[in-house]
Formats: sequence, structure tokens, C-alpha cells
Amino acid sequence: METSTIKHGVTLNASPHEVYEALIDPAKHTAFSGAPAEINAKPGGKFSFYGGQLEGTTLELEKDRRIVQNWRSTNWPKGHYSRVTYELTPLAEGRATLLLLSHSEVPLQDAADINRGWHTYYWTKMAAYFREQTVAVVRRFMEEFKNKANLNIVDELFTPAFVLHLPGPEVPRGP
Repeated sequence: METSTIKHGVTLNASPHEVYEALIDPAKHTAFSGAPAEINAKPGGKFSFYGGQLEGTTLELEKDRRIVQNWRSTNWPKGHYSRVTYELTPLAEGRATLLLLSHSEVPLQDAADINRGWHTYYWTKMAAYFREQTVAVVRRFMEEFKNKANLNIVDELFTPAFVLHLPGPEVPRGP
């Protein structure tokens, strides 16, 4: 069978830890994809995504840095697996992630659909998921502020010790 390799580089507005968790935690994978995911998150562990349409085994896990999995579509010839490797690199002092994907041994007749699938079912959905996670924190803060709840957090942030540690020019202290 003729195969192809798909390669993507995607920048996500989330830390490598958040991206890693979205890919390997079944509840978070389900949350971003909107489809059932079962994941045994350890080397040798089995997984099933999109209600069983994709299945495989996790081969390597390097927390917050790398995931390697054998993948297969249930439509592929029995016993044929592709290899998916995610490499996560922190950007913006760890607030964003460069995700490099290599998906090898993809049956050539399915490569174009799978290439589009990565964009449609992963990158677009993950970007929306991480954006919603960030917005939810801001919404919660604004709701609490509006209701005058947890206002002590503002007081804790702006203490004299905090202000004194801000970077800037030295201020002369009296004679």
C-alpha cells in the first residue's frame, strides 16, 4: 500500500501543559473535539477518538513535550497503523505552544481527507477550546467583580511589596 506523511506546524494560545493535557486527557479531548474520547494515558495504553472512528496505542509520552501514537481509522485495511508524533515547544515565555505534527504511513488515498481533518477536527477546535478557557476565566472574574465577590484578590495583588518589585529605574531615597 502506498502511504504519505502529513506535517503541520500550529501555534496555539495555550501552554505546552494545556496542549499536552488536551491531547492525552479523555475529558479534555472530548471537551475540545465535541466527540467521545477514551484514552489510557500511559505508554502501551489504548485510545479511541471520535466515537471509535480512530483508534490506536500510545507509544511514548514525555510530559508537556512529546506524544507518539500508532493510529488507525476503522476504514483502513485491518492491521494497518499510521504513526502520529506531536512535538510541543513553549513560546511567549510558556504562554503559547508551537505544536509540530508528523503523521506518517497514512494510506495515500486518504491523505488529503486526513490532512483536512487535522485542520477541521483538531487545530480549529483546539484553538476555540483554548480561547474559551481563557475567556471563561475573564468572565468569572468580571462576574465576581460585579457581584463584589472575591474582591480581596485585587487587594492582594496591589500590595506595597508588589509595587516595590516592579522593574524600573532606581528611586533615590532621601539624604
